[in-house]
Amino acid sequence: MVSARVACLLPTLAILCAPYVPSSAQNQESIFERIKLEHDEIEKSAHQQSVFALSSLVASSVESQSIDVKHYRLQIHLIPNEFSTAGVVTGAVSIMGETTGTVSVINVDAQPNLNIDSVTLDGGPNNFRRNNRRVVISLPAPAVSGRPFAIVIQYHGASTGSGGLGGGLLFTRHGPGLLPVIASFSEPFGAPLWWALHR
Repeated sequence: MVSARVACLLPTLAILCAPYVPSSAQNQESIFERIKLEHDEIEKSAHQQSVFALSSLVASSVESQSIDVKHYRLQIHLIPNEFSTAGVVTGAVSIMGETTGTVSVINVDAQPNLNIDSVTLDGGPNNFRRNNRRVVISLPAPAVSGRPFAIVIQYHGASTGSGGLGGGLLFTRHGPGLLPVIASFSEPFGAPLWWALHR
C-alpha cells in the first residue's frame, strides 16, 4: 500500500515541478529571441544612418515578363570565413513555371557578386548571356502561353550586403560563446545577392 502511494506521489511531484525546469527548447527560443532583438536594433540604426541601402537593388529588378513561377528549389551551401565576418555561397536554384504569353527569353536577377557556372533549360544545357545584374536564358523557339519550363542555375560567389541587414547575407558571431550566425532580412530586394531568381 505504501509503495502504491509513493508510486503515485512521485509522478505527481514530477508533473508539478516540470514547469520550473528550463528545457533546452526554451533556451534555444531565448537565443533566437535575443538574435531577433539584436537584428531589430541593427536595422533601426541602419535606417537612421542611411536610406540608400537598397536603392541600387530595386533598380536592378527584372522587368515584368509573361512568366508565372510556380516553384523555386534552393540548394545552397554557406561557408563563413574563419572569423564568421564574411563568407561564400555556392548553390543551385531550380525555377519551375510556365509562360503566360509569348516569350523568347527568360530574365533572371543575379547580382554581379554571383558567378554563374551553368544554366540548364528543361534538362539540357543553355547558352545563357550575362547582362550585368541579369542572366538571360534564351528559349529554343518563342513559347506561347501555357508552356511549362524548368531552369536550373548553378552558381557561386562572395557574400555581400547592401548595408547593415538591408540586403544580402549577414555573417557574424553572436552571444557569449560567439557562435557563428548567418542571417538575411533581404527579401525580396536583396535576394539576388545570394540566389538567382525571377521577380
